[in-house]
Amino acid sequence: MITNYLMVAFEGLKTLRLIHKSRVLAYEQAEKKACVAEMKDYLSQVIRESRSFGKDLENFLAEIEGELGNSKPEEESRIHQSQFYYAVAKSQSNSPTVFLSCLLGDSHSLKAYQDLLSYHNIGLFPRIKQKLEQQFKKIREQIEKVEIFQVSTDFGLYFRPS
Repeated sequence: MITNYLMVAFEGLKTLRLIHKSRVLAYEQAEKKACVAEMKDYLSQVIRESRSFGKDLENFLAEIEGELGNSKPEEESRIHQSQFYYAVAKSQSNSPTVFLSCLLGDSHSLKAYQDLLSYHNIGLFPRIKQKLEQQFKKIREQIEKVEIFQVSTDFGLYFRPS
């Protein structure tokens, strides 16, 4: 029997999967614009971690999909606010715009995590919940690190001019 908690978990994970696909593309653009090794290394790390988490999301979706059987929900055409900012980052050539759009995307993606983590039945999936909490914390830390870069340095030192 398909229950609502499976559908909610499935939809929430699908949203996060789409967000992370967009996030990788946005950070790849930011990495191209970076000209300092420290920043390039940091952005490469963000990309690797996001890709890894994307694979985890695929596995979690497959697990829940197995329980849903043929009653999977229809694909939605709406995009999450974070995906909008990641798309801006990917499509821009202006270095500060690329990087700041990545930050805005990350900030908005935290809401998708909060929504899924606050769903009371997510505890029925302890592995998934633990991974979501870890990734939520990681993104918050990445935002803080980038803000420190922003405050303590001249952004122009880290990026190639457009």
